[in-house]
Amino acid sequence: MKGKDSMNKLISKLMLGLGMCAMATTAFAKEGGKGHGEGMKDRRRGVEARIQKQEHRIQKGVEKGKLTQDEAAKLQEGVNAIKEEAKAAAESDGKVTKEERKALRKKLKASSEAIRNAKKPEGAESSESGSSSSDAPAAPAAGGSAE
Repeated sequence: MKGKDSMNKLISKLMLGLGMCAMATTAFAKEGGKGHGEGMKDRRRGVEARIQKQEHRIQKGVEKGKLTQDEAAKLQEGVNAIKEEAKAAAESDGKVTKEERKALRKKLKASSEAIRNAKKPEGAESSESGSSSSDAPAAPAAGGSAE
C-alpha cells in the first residue's frame, strides 16, 4: 500500500509540474515572446511575412489560372523591389526606422491591392472591356516614386 501512495504522489507532482509548464508557455505566448530588443526584429519579421504571403498569393494565382505568367512576373517584380528596399533599409544602419517601416507598409499595401486587382474572378475572360486588369498592376508596388 505504501508503494501505491508514493506512486500516486509522484504522478500528482508530475501532473502539477506539467500544468505549471503549460500555464507558463501560454503566458509567454500571449506576450508574444518578446524580450528586450526583440520588438524591432518582430517588426522586420512582419514585413518579411507580408512579402512571403504576397509571393505565395502570386504563385497560387498562377496555379489556379487567375494570373498569367506575364502578370505574375510584373507583380513579382514589384514585390522584389519592396524586398530589396526592406533589405537596404535594414542594412544601412542596422535598423528600420519608423519612417522606413511606414513607407514599406504603404508599398506592401499597394502591392497587395495590385495582386488582388490582377487576379481574374472565377469564370471571367481576360478580354473583357473596361477591366482594370489591363493596367500595369505592379506599378504602385514597384516603389519608383520618392516618398
